[in-house]
Amino acid sequence: MAKNSSYPKKASPADLGSQRPLSGKKLLVGIAAGDAVLSRLAAIFLKEQGANIELVHFRLGKLAQKVRYGENPREPKEELIVKWAKDHNLPLNIVDLSLESDAFCTAWIRHHLSQAWMPDIKSNFDGRFLLPQLAQFGVKLKCDLATGHRARIVRSESGEIRLLKSIDSSIDQSTLLGFAKLQFIKQLYLPVGYLKTEEISKLALAHKLVEVTENILADRMIAQEYSAFESLVSLVGLPRVRSKGYVISVKKVILGEHKGLITAPIGQTRVFEELKESPSRIVLGHDILKNWVIVGSEDQLNRSSCLSSPINWVFQKPDLSKAHEVLSLVMSSDPQNSYPVTAELALGSSLRISSATSLGEAKPFRPRLGSTFTLYRGTLCLGSARIVESFS
Repeated sequence: MAKNSSYPKKASPADLGSQRPLSGKKLLVGIAAGDAVLSRLAAIFLKEQGANIELVHFRLGKLAQKVRYGENPREPKEELIVKWAKDHNLPLNIVDLSLESDAFCTAWIRHHLSQAWMPDIKSNFDGRFLLPQLAQFGVKLKCDLATGHRARIVRSESGEIRLLKSIDSSIDQSTLLGFAKLQFIKQLYLPVGYLKTEEISKLALAHKLVEVTENILADRMIAQEYSAFESLVSLVGLPRVRSKGYVISVKKVILGEHKGLITAPIGQTRVFEELKESPSRIVLGHDILKNWVIVGSEDQLNRSSCLSSPINWVFQKPDLSKAHEVLSLVMSSDPQNSYPVTAELALGSSLRISSATSLGEAKPFRPRLGSTFTLYRGTLCLGSARIVESFS
């Protein structure tokens, strides 16, 4: 690392032994408009460590911008990024992915709504779309990759790669990389993940990187809830819900009808006026094939478990055949809350998740169909998957 580096020594990846020597290494830094402050900080730090930096900025379509940055992002405009790159004598490539990014989001919404699932796009967008696009461009330039994501990549002397949570858990973004393939993670450098919130704020001011963005540490990783998806779905002209079906009790007694599975998230209370005793029932789960919403009591909800899709093992596949190892689960819709869970293999590569209780605030575990989660052993990111079934 250069002696005049502004990178805090105590957080230095070099001091931590987590980075390979960067002197002369070619790195392609993705400068996303939504996180331009953090990605530019990453470029500065890596350049100070001796890396040869090239930048790429991806233009996203209208739908993709809304998915990734929310309704009213206050971000630097593209011309400011161009000026910044020129001022720092860094080559900048601008790639228009408007059509490709919107097509990805449209396909994701279409597929998940056809399954009556919550189209949880945001937690999949970075790992499944942006990082592969960055890697594809990196191949052309023969560069490794770097971004401003708030997570850590640790490289041991033996070459082992691990994806860890950010040093500052309040700004962790490792869940956004849980669907990335290991081949991309191996090329990736994430220097911002080694910085505390106050350090980022001071360095951003010192490097004059807050031209427009007032709150650079606003959490953008929270998946949008159902109400926000109303406008997203209208943009692509897709139906919101599946056809109506039956609401049934745990004992498979028909209690009424529903207008679509997505309108009955797990944990929601439904009232059936025709039931004189206990008219209020809580949604426990869904039977997708039969188009049923299953309802019951609060006690039954707390005993419910869920089944995942095949998990994307980012680092390693834990031996879940042993006696009930307790892992931490983070839902993409609630990244600040961690749930200790017991996970066991099911159907070969899926997971059955049970015994979930909140470690943070007193929030119950309420996964929706199609919502995504990431599993951790301590700070080590194991991988991500989707909720495909829930039951008691």
